[in-house]
Amino acid sequence: MGLELLANEILFDVFEFLDSFHLLYAFYGLNYRLNHLLYNHFRFHPLDCRLITKDNFDIICQQYLPSIIHRITSFCLSDSDETPNQPDIFLSYRFNFNQFSHLQSLSLYSIYSWNILIQITFECRNTSEYH
Repeated sequence: MGLELLANEILFDVFEFLDSFHLLYAFYGLNYRLNHLLYNHFRFHPLDCRLITKDNFDIICQQYLPSIIHRITSFCLSDSDETPNQPDIFLSYRFNFNQFSHLQSLSLYSIYSWNILIQITFECRNTSEYH
């Protein structure tokens, strides 16, 4: 049985077992149907980058985020020991929160830099003017 024959509900169940990176890496770009299912998944589940390695986070920022940024409703960033400098890396790609046109929730974990917090807060404050 091919992946194409599985019902959407079964694919959504499979999506629950994968982290954001592996979900995008495995399914994004295979075909229109899977892309559409991923878009729907990210309407109800966060793009959670808390446990994503730096190399995989770079891949998300370079390959996937530009295509899905306007569909994300919840986004998680971390600056923990496992994900050092993730907010800096994210900001270095020149994304701005206005591009997250459906963003409802931004979660920040282990952010100890006041400069980063101020920069993100400023970005979010300016975003509210556009939405």
